[in-house]
Amino acid sequence: MMEEDMEKEKIYSRWNLLLLAAGCTIGVGNIWRFPSLAVQYGGGVFLLVYFLLLVIIGIPIIAMEMAIGRASRKSISSAFQELDKEGQHGTIERYVAYAGNFLLLAVYVPVTGWSMYYFFQTVLGTFSSSSVAITGLFQDLTSNVGVLFLLGIIMLALALFCCFVGVKEGVVRVVRILIVLLFLFLIFMAVDGLFQDRRKEALLLYLKPDWKKAMESGIFHLLEDAMNQALFTLGVGVGIMTMLGKHMTKKRTIFGEAVWIAVIDTSASLLTGIAVICICVAYGKEITAGPELVFQTLPHIFHEMSHGRVWGGLLYLVLFCASASSTIVLFENITEMFMDQFHWDRKKSCFVLFGFSVILIAITLICIVIFSVKISSTDGTTALIGVDALLRRWIFPAGAVLVTMGCTMDGVWGFHEFMAEVNQGDGIKMSNRIKGVMQIGIPTVIIFIVIIGWMNL
Repeated sequence: MMEEDMEKEKIYSRWNLLLLAAGCTIGVGNIWRFPSLAVQYGGGVFLLVYFLLLVIIGIPIIAMEMAIGRASRKSISSAFQELDKEGQHGTIERYVAYAGNFLLLAVYVPVTGWSMYYFFQTVLGTFSSSSVAITGLFQDLTSNVGVLFLLGIIMLALALFCCFVGVKEGVVRVVRILIVLLFLFLIFMAVDGLFQDRRKEALLLYLKPDWKKAMESGIFHLLEDAMNQALFTLGVGVGIMTMLGKHMTKKRTIFGEAVWIAVIDTSASLLTGIAVICICVAYGKEITAGPELVFQTLPHIFHEMSHGRVWGGLLYLVLFCASASSTIVLFENITEMFMDQFHWDRKKSCFVLFGFSVILIAITLICIVIFSVKISSTDGTTALIGVDALLRRWIFPAGAVLVTMGCTMDGVWGFHEFMAEVNQGDGIKMSNRIKGVMQIGIPTVIIFIVIIGWMNL
């Protein structure tokens, strides 16, 4: 019966698979972090280092995670136990995956609610009022428990409904709509950015390599932030790609699909960079990062620009589509982890997850209330940025190293078994010569960058 259910959940359409992958990967990191990192580290210099790490580390780890899922037909909570016949491996990966998924929910659920709130405030004309009122809007929102509770319930209800219906009938149908809308809105915003004043200056700031600025910001900081951004935006190391591979057919090679997933995610980041940097430069605003960019800096621009309500509404629709699709995929991943680990059916897993979601809302509300409270008086770090840093600096790198070890160590799964799975089907194939890079190079680079990042704290 379980095999029949698994057969029904396979995603036969390549288009649907790639759209679901986009829902996995495109999130707040693309929107409120990528543009600021590019400006901070010398534009084209950051892009070059980011692309290199994406090719060397990001794409291979996507392929490894997906291969684990397709070979085992299990989520990350049980995949290694299925592949390792002695069942001695996979416990640490499971704990890292659970921690990563729930921490990501702690970020995406409130951000989705905030984006809904700001969309309606934009449409109603709040950003046409005084600049002082705009500044206090975010603080007012993060202190209004009633509104936050309602927004959280709406988002969690949507995610739970999609998961309850199933992968193909629920998750895929909703996520593909959100992702198509996201790219349409991003293209409109990027085109508008190219028609702004000072667009040449903005594009040079974004694309031209400025080695002096990169060196001033620190080469080790550049490496750390570029790698963390690549791992975070691709969502590797916490089992999301494993879930995607679990539902993939054998018709296409996994490595070929991993390349396309990275291309789609990077396209979203590049479009966001054009839109945000061109608009900020045109209106003389600093290109900040995180919630400050989308909930404080950009609203001031919408207050000044013509048709600001239209472009502001588009931005918050983009943010909503990105965070909502990621939330739905995260809920599906946790649901399937419950199903595989505890051998529950989908309905029971969803009901249990619903119980957890009530607790999550309470925890999230507590976190939201303190988001505006500085936990570090020296650098202004907030609780939200703290969770984001924990994910980027520790959870994702740890998960990536564990996945790499699982695919290259013969005592766990094994390189030859991995190669046989990843190259099965039509499409781009991975060379056996990459073994040394995967077995030694990728973990070494990740661990080295994590260590120098820790030393730079």
